[in-house]
Amino acid sequence: MLNKDFINERQKDLSEQKERLEKELSGIATKDHGQYHPKFSNLGDLEEQNELEVEEYDESIDAEKNINKLLNDTVDVLERIEKGNYGYCTNCKKEIGLERLKAYPAAELCIKCSKENE
Repeated sequence: MLNKDFINERQKDLSEQKERLEKELSGIATKDHGQYHPKFSNLGDLEEQNELEVEEYDESIDAEKNINKLLNDTVDVLERIEKGNYGYCTNCKKEIGLERLKAYPAAELCIKCSKENE
């Protein structure tokens, strides 16, 4: 069983991570109705500027998707902590294991179930 100090430490770390991710997202995306959408910068009307705009937008889309996934995973873990389900495999309901959670605090699956899902 995971001790309370370990869980509290993970909760603190994950809350800080959530704030960082939200800040990162706000720099590259706008929030509308709870969803983030990449910002589109208007650099001008010249063809070179338009190409740069599209390139920057494509990069923003990729970054927004990656950061948004990390944010959603972080929020899910924080919810599991609040519900008292943190540290238990969402598949087999057994403990995930302290070392795995230290390495990957957002782990939802134990190593056995994770390997079976690959």
